[in-house]
Amino acid sequence: MDFLRQWILGIAGAAVVGTVALAVTPSGSVKKAVRLASALLLIGAVLRPLTGWKTLDFEDFFIETVAAEGVEKPGQELLSGLIADRTSAYIVNKAQAVGLAIEVSVVIRENAPWSAEIVCGRPEHAKSALSQTLTGDLGIPPERQRYTEG
Repeated sequence: MDFLRQWILGIAGAAVVGTVALAVTPSGSVKKAVRLASALLLIGAVLRPLTGWKTLDFEDFFIETVAAEGVEKPGQELLSGLIADRTSAYIVNKAQAVGLAIEVSVVIRENAPWSAEIVCGRPEHAKSALSQTLTGDLGIPPERQRYTEG
């Protein structure tokens, strides 16, 4: 009974993926290719019991791939990089609002901003303008804020 449920869910999933792919594809030759790929995906899902194909288990695949590359926490580096980029962009925007041109490097720990290094032509002015923002908005205390001239 579990096999039947998995088979029906596979067909439904293939249909949903195909429909969404067709909906977001622009018309023309690309849409024809997506229509063909969607049809093949649906046919594969319907014929799966006859072919003996196993269900794709993306979670196991991802964990095995990450383990082979020696990364302990899947996606952790990517998440930290995204948080650092967004935090840096936020700080740069705040600095631009007060007329400063800066470069920022942010260190992330436990998915949160830990420290920031700000490089500016006038570091004393940058410190007075940004220190409260970094502390209040981002939780980076003054002792983990470093301002250098550059």
